[in-house]
Amino acid sequence: MRPPPLPAKVLARVLSVATFDGRTVLFIAGTLGLLSALGGDWYGALVGTLIAGAGAVELHGASLLRSGEARGLDWLVRSQLLLLNLILVYVAIQVVLLYRFGLNGIFSQEVIDALKSAGLSNDEQGRAVVKLVRGGYAAVGALTLLYQGSMALYYRRQRAVIRQALEQAAAREPVAVAVLDRPGPAPDKVLRRVLRIATLEGWSVLVLGTLSALLSAVATGWFGAVVGTLVAGCGAMELHGAALLRAGHPRGVSWLVRSQLTLLTVILLYAVISFITLTPAQVELIQTQMPTDDRNAMNQMRELLGETPAAYNAQIVGFGHLVYAVVAGLTVLYQGGMALYYHRRGVIIRRAMEQTDDPSDP
Repeated sequence: MRPPPLPAKVLARVLSVATFDGRTVLFIAGTLGLLSALGGDWYGALVGTLIAGAGAVELHGASLLRSGEARGLDWLVRSQLLLLNLILVYVAIQVVLLYRFGLNGIFSQEVIDALKSAGLSNDEQGRAVVKLVRGGYAAVGALTLLYQGSMALYYRRQRAVIRQALEQAAAREPVAVAVLDRPGPAPDKVLRRVLRIATLEGWSVLVLGTLSALLSAVATGWFGAVVGTLVAGCGAMELHGAALLRAGHPRGVSWLVRSQLTLLTVILLYAVISFITLTPAQVELIQTQMPTDDRNAMNQMRELLGETPAAYNAQIVGFGHLVYAVVAGLTVLYQGGMALYYHRRGVIIRRAMEQTDDPSDP
């Protein structure tokens, strides 16, 4: 009979599984959400973002375990239950739409037209496609229930062993310490790198936000000026966090994280409001306020393309929606990634400051 694995090995395996699973979910769901946003599918973008959030929750739980906190295992269980519920709710909504409206309820008009051009236009073929899609959703729901439920149960069953491994690590037993104290960059190097990044990005955001506010106040109006001012304020928050770290205050990390989350919120609100308010009527109003030469140049471009004014304005609206969707997607990825980066370095930065304050440290 084989002896049970050492608690430290179980902890190492759980960390490996959670890190791989969390990164996979975050990457795949984030990519699908971004692609949905690029295509103007805000429902798909929202679902992808929520599922990516479940992956981030799992990575947060793994990070807590590496820091020696047993509550990280609770976060791992919650991440699987959250992902399970999100996917099941999504599948249920899609099935209801499929029953009520058929393929028109879940596919765009472009997809419907493509299916018709492929010869799936009569009722019998349409019912076959509906049945096939319904079976696909049922399979997704069943596999999700099986996999995510098993993962949640797997994490939960390791609770006692993980707690024992963390107690061994706290007692500085070599086998357990080796799992948590993985070789990595020195804490002081991490602190210097964080300070460089925060200072460069803080000044960049502050300058760009201030310039945007000034240009908007002169040229476009109060909305752009307010957004630019808020963006500049986020840069000032990041610089304040860097200044606190230089002064030896670990709470500077919290300011860095807040600056990224605030900037993320400001840009997302700007993109959503601009997306909603950009309509053909708004484009036509903007054109009437343009200088005569610019308006004539736009009309010449429209005539060159052979478009009517209504069709040309609709193309401008579509392109603007695409731009705002790209801005929103990139902001979620970049600012969310930066907030996660600063948050994960918090423990290392605290360790670097403790080493600096330790009088016995050479």
